[in-house]
Amino acid sequence: GICLGATSATAANTLHDYEEGTWTPVIPNTTTAVFDGLTAKYVKIGENVSIFLSGQINLPSTDVSTISGLPFTSNGNYGVLPYAADQAIAANRNNISWVTNGTTLLVRSIGKTGATAAFTATNLTDNAFYHVQFVYGTDQ
Repeated sequence: GICLGATSATAANTLHDYEEGTWTPVIPNTTTAVFDGLTAKYVKIGENVSIFLSGQINLPSTDVSTISGLPFTSNGNYGVLPYAADQAIAANRNNISWVTNGTTLLVRSIGKTGATAAFTATNLTDNAFYHVQFVYGTDQ
């Protein structure tokens, strides 16, 4: 590992795990969903994984409530409220959230009362942009 701020290799001052790379988001059960101008990167430091996803999605004809392909398996359910431009959110739904589940992101719309529902292709306009960044934990 790399020693940080110390002249000797003590466990408390040693960074044991650092990795960065790209990952490939996949919308399951479809061959029509396409990300244009896609950037999907990650940085893993210890048990924390920061993911970045930016791109334009061309509408699939099927469900868009999950995106699989996270670079590491999540050790819990971590969530984020991303920015999604040009979204057509259903009545009484005021935002969307993404929650980790294993190596999958669950995409949910959130109602005014806090109730959630799966996000569908009808919730997006064609060529919607996604810009997401968040951190989740892993045991890998």
